[in-house]
Amino acid sequence: MENIWAERRLIFVPHGSGERSFLFVRIGRPYTEPGKAWRVNLEIQQGAEEALRTHAGGDDSMQALQTALAAIPGLLLTWRERGTLVWEGSIGTGFGD
Repeated sequence: MENIWAERRLIFVPHGSGERSFLFVRIGRPYTEPGKAWRVNLEIQQGAEEALRTHAGGDDSMQALQTALAAIPGLLLTWRERGTLVWEGSIGTGFGD
């Protein structure tokens, strides 16, 4: 992803396994094209697996950024169902949990 504005590194531990891998959550710089709504790209990358990429939109750059941040917990559900997420040494992600 180009123009990464923010990145959080989580640790993912699958249920029943001691193996750990890094899970990167990345938010891109808000942008717009003439005549279109604002947009923020989102990416979640685990190891060498193909990244989950999506975007959030808004009427201005702040709303697009807020929408992107609000979407992250839902995007992380796939990993939560399969294992444990850890941020800064504690269980959780720092995204409202």
